[in-house]
Amino acid sequence: MKRPVVEQIGGFSERRFASMDYDFWLRALAETRRIKRVPEVLAFYRWHQLGQVSAVKWRQVLDALDAQQDFIRHNPGLVAHLPAEKLRDLTEGQVLRQAYRAFWKRDLVSARKLFRHAAVKGTYRIGDLRHVLSAFLPMPVYRGLVKLTERRQA
Repeated sequence: MKRPVVEQIGGFSERRFASMDYDFWLRALAETRRIKRVPEVLAFYRWHQLGQVSAVKWRQVLDALDAQQDFIRHNPGLVAHLPAEKLRDLTEGQVLRQAYRAFWKRDLVSARKLFRHAAVKGTYRIGDLRHVLSAFLPMPVYRGLVKLTERRQA
């Protein structure tokens, strides 16, 4: 990317610390409208165990959502071709999908936080209710309920 573009968009922002690269690329897209997908891996993230920002999945998901919503708010013409339902699925729907992914990986802290977000935003379906409602239980009770369910299924 050319330096003037980086300067124009203000470089990386720490407002969305867990998704600052994603936020950067969305702002670059809005500015240049010339980003292309390259179908090969050209870079890798270095994993630093517990110090890794992306290790807190719920923060990464909600920061990415915030970046998406900011992009949509500031660039309505770039998303005008998408029906409202599709936009909602690409934003809030992704939060719910990530909540389930965290749940199945037993990252219950992230699952609980993301299911709660879906509850507050009203972006869940009736079939999601058991997960959404149980996310409001205190964490020890939530963990116990998950363990009980696992035992019953085994």
